[in-house]
Amino acid sequence: DCDLKAFTEIAAIVMDIGTGYTKAGFAGDDKPRVVLRSLVGIPIHQPVHDHNKGPDYYIGNSIPNDPWITKTRVVTNGIVTDWDALEMLWHYVFYQELRVAPEEHAILLSDAPLSPITNREKSAELLFEGFGVPALFIAHQTLLSLYSTGRTTGLIIESGLGKCKEGIHSELLNNIVLSGGSSMFPGFAERIQKEIGKLAPNRSKLNVYASPQRKFSSLWVRKKDYEEEGSVIVHRKCF
Repeated sequence: DCDLKAFTEIAAIVMDIGTGYTKAGFAGDDKPRVVLRSLVGIPIHQPVHDHNKGPDYYIGNSIPNDPWITKTRVVTNGIVTDWDALEMLWHYVFYQELRVAPEEHAILLSDAPLSPITNREKSAELLFEGFGVPALFIAHQTLLSLYSTGRTTGLIIESGLGKCKEGIHSELLNNIVLSGGSSMFPGFAERIQKEIGKLAPNRSKLNVYASPQRKFSSLWVRKKDYEEEGSVIVHRKCF
């Protein structure tokens, strides 16, 4: 129809809001037009000697290194954690960086694989109702990475800004738990212990736990068990 033709003739806007950086540009371009930190700076108060009122908020690279500016992460571990900050970020990208009218462009938005379904609903609500975009598609970041190479099948390894704090490395290495039927192969636990041991820092304590009950069949509460122990058995076997 006419509405569909109107925005399909104009390049869609592609946006990737990551934990560390936000990238945005137009479909068909070789690289993003915009790359900035996924941060929003909110002034707590203006200094007494400053008679010129500054902006209500700052975005990404424009955030001054001032003590009266509080910095907020829009995304943490790939998941949106501050929707007000995200709306400010989108507004800045549309109007200040790309200098477009969002109601004239379809939007392709990337999404983390583990992002809650409700986050997609909230994104759609903000973009359709708040910015008046004519069309929206939300796709997993990993899927978009695969398509960008001209492939539809592959193993995607995505390494972003998120990290495992050094302080808990030893605790994780000391508690490696095997699960699943394939882990029942003879020698599987020993092989895991050996291979991870080669990669672990020296003097790290390494423990691999391979419970004989890691098959689901051992988790069933049998009638015999119920008759012997009563209803309290569900607290021991079910979790």
